Amino acid sequence: MIKKLNYWITITRPLNLAIIFLTAIMGYLSGSDNITGKVVYFSLPLILVAAAFYIFNDIKDIKEDSVNRPERILVQKKISLKQAGWFSVILLILAIILLILHPLWLLSLIVLILCLWLYNHKLKSILLAGNIATALVSSIPVIWGAAISGFINNTAWIIFFLAVLLHLLREIIKDIDDYEGDLRSAKKTTAVALGIKTSRIIALTLLFPCIFLMLAVVFWSGLISIYWLIPQIMLSIVLSSAFWLLLNNKFRLCSSVIRIIMLGEVMIFSLAFIC
Repeated sequence: MIKKLNYWITITRPLNLAIIFLTAIMGYLSGSDNITGKVVYFSLPLILVAAAFYIFNDIKDIKEDSVNRPERILVQKKISLKQAGWFSVILLILAIILLILHPLWLLSLIVLILCLWLYNHKLKSILLAGNIATALVSSIPVIWGAAISGFINNTAWIIFFLAVLLHLLREIIKDIDDYEGDLRSAKKTTAVALGIKTSRIIALTLLFPCIFLMLAVVFWSGLISIYWLIPQIMLSIVLSSAFWLLLNNKFRLCSSVIRIIMLGEVMIFSLAFIC
């Protein structure tokens, strides 16, 4: 029973959901001085929608994942396709119910759901469009959290733009890492369409604005302090290691490093806004 429950939790990507929640908190703190129950309540529908689409992606990508990440496949092996499909639908319904009394928030959530649906059915197979769409949607928690505070300031937009670049970089690297499985399933990802060499050049090029923005955001956001500049410099140095990782075909490790940097950014800015 416990093992089965663990399978259900795992397919929702709990670590990713935690990062989404913390990112929304960070966005909220950019416009508010303290955390209240309001940010938790309005972030929950966003988390439920994300979980639903993680499951939906697992259902759609079974063929590719059987090659790229066979150890991670739970849908079909441990959980039936029908069960997984219904679980994702239930999560979406719960998300909508939570916002039923808040029309503007509900409308925003429905637009997000439609964008995710469009990505899965259309944009995912279009060169670079799928990567950009994923980067934009994945960065939404920053603006979503800021909107909960009632004020989306310039700092929130700057951090949003940095998040988009980091997510775009990671998505392209993931495409390179998934090349074999995507090629076998005739999936038109950036790596399959342009080749690993060209995709790697794009990723290496994206590293420059990412590193620049990680340092510049401290000044542009008004958080000019040695306490925040030093951690940003350290994270920038860690991100610089991606050059070596990409050139040495350590794509999966590179993707993990970028995820750690994203989490580090969330923690740094959350603490900066609180203090």
